[in-house]
Amino acid sequence: LRAAFVEHGAQELMPIALADDATSLEKVVDPWLPQAADLAIPRAAETSTSVAESSAPPRVVIAFGSQTGNAESIAGMLTEQLEERHITVERTASLNTVIDDGVLDKDKGPVTVFAVCSTCGDGDFPDNAGKVKRWAKKLNPDALAHVRVAVLALGSTDYSNFCMAGQRLRAAFVE
Repeated sequence: LRAAFVEHGAQELMPIALADDATSLEKVVDPWLPQAADLAIPRAAETSTSVAESSAPPRVVIAFGSQTGNAESIAGMLTEQLEERHITVERTASLNTVIDDGVLDKDKGPVTVFAVCSTCGDGDFPDNAGKVKRWAKKLNPDALAHVRVAVLALGSTDYSNFCMAGQRLRAAFVE
């Protein structure tokens, strides 16, 4: 799965975090939120010269796939943490909305994406993230070269496909 995000050209900000709601989400989520916030703004060394010299503020998007509301709630907490650090979040929305509205289109410029996605059933995406698979299949190589991404996957070790939707989402960006 890791190769899928890279194939589409996105830069992975940090390794995927897998949070188990069967034990305790907080063990993973609590340290992930500030770490993600610290990585929200690209440093000059991480960007091309044209991006680093751009006068436009960096674009930050928080996308979630949530069936029961946990991922959406965590996305909201990350939005608050970023805003407390005076980082403007362009959009916090479901993955389907982000895809439908073309928020990640290359012509919109460089973007940092934080994706929080839960897993439903047997490794499936939640309803509000169901378009990810079709969207990813349509991407050309390097279609996401302008994207910096970090994924927080939620799931339960009570199921055999633990955090599979988040892992597939990560793969859509980076492999």
